[in-house]
Amino acid sequence: GKVWRDRYPMGYPLKEASEQEDSTSQNFGDDPMQICRFITSTPPTGNFRPVGTRDTCCRPDCMVAPNIGPPFVKTVVLLLFGISFHHEGWAEHNVPLINGLTLRGSVVELPTLNENAFQPSGAPSGARTIWMIDDQLRRVFIHRHAMVAVPEDGVIPQVPGLRQRITIDQPVASGGKALGSIGAILQVSPFNEFGRRQVMIPGPDGKTIVVWQGITEVTARYIKLQALIAARSYVWESRIATSSIPRHQLRDILHRRLRPLDFEKRLDLVRLFIEAEMFEMARLELEGLVRENPDQANLKKQLTSLVQEQAIQLLQEAKRRQQAGQYRLAKSMMTEFPLEDFAGVTKLQFRDAADALESQLNLGPKLLDQLSQQVTELGPDQLDQWQPILDEMREQFSPNTVARLNDYQRLGNDQTLDLESRVALAFGGWMLGPGAGLQNLVLGQSLVRMRQLVWEYLASDNQAQRQVILAELRQTEGVDVPTIAKILPLLPPPLPLPERPQDLPFDRDNPPGLYQLSISGSEELATDYLIQLPPEYDPLRQYPTIISLHAPAGSPRGQIDWWAGTYDEKLQLSLGQASRLGYVVVAPRWTRDNQSRYEFTEREHHRVLASVRDAMRRVSIDADRIFLTGHGEGGTAAWDIALSHPDLWAGLISIGGEPDKFILSYRENARALPIYIVLGEMAGSQSPLVRFGYALDRYMHPKQNAMVVLYRGRGPEHFQEEIHHLFDWMSLRSNERRPLPQAIEMSTMRANDRFFWWLEMSQVNERNVVNPFLWDQYQRKPLASVKAGILPSNTVHISKGPTQQFNLWLRPDMGIELNEQINIRYNARTTRYDFDGDIATILEDARVRADRKRPFWATVPVP
Repeated sequence: GKVWRDRYPMGYPLKEASEQEDSTSQNFGDDPMQICRFITSTPPTGNFRPVGTRDTCCRPDCMVAPNIGPPFVKTVVLLLFGISFHHEGWAEHNVPLINGLTLRGSVVELPTLNENAFQPSGAPSGARTIWMIDDQLRRVFIHRHAMVAVPEDGVIPQVPGLRQRITIDQPVASGGKALGSIGAILQVSPFNEFGRRQVMIPGPDGKTIVVWQGITEVTARYIKLQALIAARSYVWESRIATSSIPRHQLRDILHRRLRPLDFEKRLDLVRLFIEAEMFEMARLELEGLVRENPDQANLKKQLTSLVQEQAIQLLQEAKRRQQAGQYRLAKSMMTEFPLEDFAGVTKLQFRDAADALESQLNLGPKLLDQLSQQVTELGPDQLDQWQPILDEMREQFSPNTVARLNDYQRLGNDQTLDLESRVALAFGGWMLGPGAGLQNLVLGQSLVRMRQLVWEYLASDNQAQRQVILAELRQTEGVDVPTIAKILPLLPPPLPLPERPQDLPFDRDNPPGLYQLSISGSEELATDYLIQLPPEYDPLRQYPTIISLHAPAGSPRGQIDWWAGTYDEKLQLSLGQASRLGYVVVAPRWTRDNQSRYEFTEREHHRVLASVRDAMRRVSIDADRIFLTGHGEGGTAAWDIALSHPDLWAGLISIGGEPDKFILSYRENARALPIYIVLGEMAGSQSPLVRFGYALDRYMHPKQNAMVVLYRGRGPEHFQEEIHHLFDWMSLRSNERRPLPQAIEMSTMRANDRFFWWLEMSQVNERNVVNPFLWDQYQRKPLASVKAGILPSNTVHISKGPTQQFNLWLRPDMGIELNEQINIRYNARTTRYDFDGDIATILEDARVRADRKRPFWATVPVP
């Protein structure tokens, strides 16, 4: 168990297996029908039951599972009226969540996630507050009342389940030792032409166990793998996503194993590929059918329909690229795709989308031509003064910045406003954002200088120089804290990225947008990180960002490749999902040399947080959409760091991480965070539900936005197939950094876990600080609570904290009126504070914390 996990903390597959997802392990249950039969064979007080009907039922129409794609896929299937399905699938449920996601699968109620989750108990039905949604590949656990948007009776609509299942005969081992858990994965070979592969794992005696796995069932969602008869046989069933095998390789395997390919088997393959949205593979199969059956005129019609769906799929991809800010690529996809052979409706869809994008791209030049003409009409003096800003706007204007001119677009030709006011609206909107309402050009000139000085202050690492800038700002007309707060998020990042050598070609090792940067400091704290920008990166567009922590045996580059993909020199694109959907990926090096486990130290926290702040100074990062993630021990690190600093993140994603030490104690801190945990069902010396199910149980709480995902029959892996679900989750507007709370209730046991939202402790009392290396020697952990709240009458009450002095940080959106006196109560003492409007705090806070979206306006020491 532990020895092998220490040696192979992530279980990386070998490089040659990187094109397919490494799968391993066995599930702790069977398909929904077998689960249901087990339930109905237990007493009525059994521990779990299917959801969706009022009475327990084991008919297929009572069961449930996940979404295989948009409605147009089903349309194609229905169009193939000559290719009707004759494999009946289980019914499934679409489970709508409060956060906006929809989960699809069979639904089972559970009272707990600990080791007794699937054991009969006396828990009444009303106590079963955990729902397990099983799509036959993965099982997602959520708290019903916190997450599910359905009526209290639990009756949710049914939808068709998986239709097509292709079985493959393999010499499956029926006897031998059953694998109950997997400590690590040493090597996974590629699938051979027979749909078989080798998986090597360490055995309990230290010797390597070799397990042959074979594909025995293929559906649109998952592929079932079972252990095969060998010199030493094992019993093991696992599932991998169908999409995790290269499509042409899957097709070749199916062709070989289904020989002879008669008409019906070909139809089965067409149905399978359509249901899986592998339209190219479906088209190839259908073309083969047409060649072999030229008298089937109906097939030719369906081939045309299938090609139309491929075109619609391309158009949807172009729109995704457009939404991600990749306008040039989207335009080329819409305009350069040959449309001659497509139906008129399809051509019209492409042309309408291309025209809408072209109109969006042309809006800026039209507005700026109009603005230039109006400035000219004001006279040569005004033109000379404003020409640099006009040139800047022409250079930087794009769909990413068009919103700044919303007021001018609406009122620029309004003759009820004088010309100077209309021009001022444009320049004010450009520098302060929409709704600025500036109608004074003289003040606008002050804004130009103010904006430049603010940017110089943020970029300076010289304290004396910053003091000079600060003094000049204080003398500039119109400078105040609210104006600076509007300027800050619209500025480009103050620090530059490294220059790329001009003779360095773009290739897999050096893709465009990849930078390596260093953080200076002591030997313990100095580190480096990688940052990958998405295609067509624009420093004036705010990008959602993934902070990804590698396993100790891994590297920052591995995290970049997992999220952003590798660079394809032929296509001149990185093919990963972060690149496709417009996310920045930051991968800090958080480990020291020869480190094998996450150690829960402040050094590790510092390396991650320093990398994040440095990246925010150099790249346009949306501070409200930063997701902290990690794999293996990196997932444990992300889990701990997220709970220690919950005010920084939009959400936590832990892939293969395990709760321990501070994570177990900081469960109250988790209430502020959306959490997504991905695990293998058999990962570790014992299954995760046995080892730390009690800890996962704490996230099944009515006030917690949390999802726990277990892959059936799998060990400690990277779970590349989960990436689409992760981006669906990260794209939710509900999963953004929460607004500043009115009440703070946090826990701490570390010296640097002392800043929560708007309350900072000067230090944490030594008696409440726990050394992570001596964790097991503490008979009782000195967990400290931090509590404070905003009260009526402009009052802040600090009721608890392991320190004698606090710093209270203030912003208007925390529920405080800064233009009135603020009362701060602590230890029966009241501190009164009047905001003096000084700009030093907001500038220094934006510089140090690098959060230009939510800077603090003032700070008050208490008492």
